[in-house]
Amino acid sequence: MFGVLEGVIDGLVVPAELDAIREVLALRDRLDAKIAAALAELDASGGCGATGAVSTAAWLRSAGGCTRAEAHRWVRAARLVREAPVVGAAWADGRLSSGQVEAVAANVGRHGARFAEHADEVVGVVGGLGVDGTARVMQAWRARADALDDGPAPEDRPGRLQVARALDGRGDVRGELNPDVTELLVAALRVATVPDPARPLVERQAEGLGVICEVFLRGGGRRRRGQRPHLNVVVAYEALVAGEPEGRYVDGPPVARAALGALLCDADVHRVVVEGGSVILDYGRATRTVPTDLAGAVVLRDQGCRWPGCDRPAHWCHAHHLQPWYHGGPTSLDNLVVLCARHHHRLHQPGWQAKLRPDGTFELTRPDGTTEHSPPPGLLTAPFP
Repeated sequence: MFGVLEGVIDGLVVPAELDAIREVLALRDRLDAKIAAALAELDASGGCGATGAVSTAAWLRSAGGCTRAEAHRWVRAARLVREAPVVGAAWADGRLSSGQVEAVAANVGRHGARFAEHADEVVGVVGGLGVDGTARVMQAWRARADALDDGPAPEDRPGRLQVARALDGRGDVRGELNPDVTELLVAALRVATVPDPARPLVERQAEGLGVICEVFLRGGGRRRRGQRPHLNVVVAYEALVAGEPEGRYVDGPPVARAALGALLCDADVHRVVVEGGSVILDYGRATRTVPTDLAGAVVLRDQGCRWPGCDRPAHWCHAHHLQPWYHGGPTSLDNLVVLCARHHHRLHQPGWQAKLRPDGTFELTRPDGTTEHSPPPGLLTAPFP
């Protein structure tokens, strides 16, 4: 039935040119519109039920090779063009892109009948806009529709967040946040993300999320059973005294060597004596690696991350032992510096070295032997008159 289309696709060569790619994407949008129109009829008739699928979305996942999110987007778009044919027509003739239709469908919600009355006007307004502009127009339309429609005010769809450990120990984060939480997260990431044009934003935001969580936990967070929230890491004593610590999270994967070194710089350490690998014979009192008063003195001296060129504030940083305490390094003012999480972990990577000069200058030696210096900031921001 679609042999001609198949032949055209097989013979199509898309040049690596901006205009050509843009034109092909526009043609694909028009094909999407025809698929959505067919799905609209199929969904209305319940035709997917003949295959044993419980819904059109379920059929799209099993037979159409769609992800769950993609399948729901298709069904939402199909129902939109059924309720407001003018949207389907504008989509099919290229006045609206697939992204714009998705933005419209995402905001119509329970107001399908009301939107059908305004569809001509909306299409006229958003026809010359991009996806973001269409979304803003539709968000404003939805707010008015929520206020005008009878009945109780609609509740915001609850957010969803799932954090699962993948088989390789990395985290798989998926979810959908309501607008308020989204704005909070965006604002927090804006502050926590380190500016670095040489690195992708997605990488820097992942680091920023870690900073946000760490600051929350360090500040006490929400206590559970009287305890501050914390991470539990198990380290064998023999490896610790040998200077080659290896550890793992109590309920998770092994800890990377650099990350473990950073954790051990400033942590509460418990002595746990076991027999046979499982029977606990003794659980000693916690010993804080860096006492509170000393940590305060280090922060007062360094006032922020000492890594050359870094501007992370002190309350986002760690206290780092220049000579590791598990190598016999003292927990003293002249053996401690303040480093942000990113640079603390980097300094625990092989080949990096650092020291404090007598005048307080922080000297960093890279794996290639080059050195950089960070002078002490000084306790006063301006001299006394």
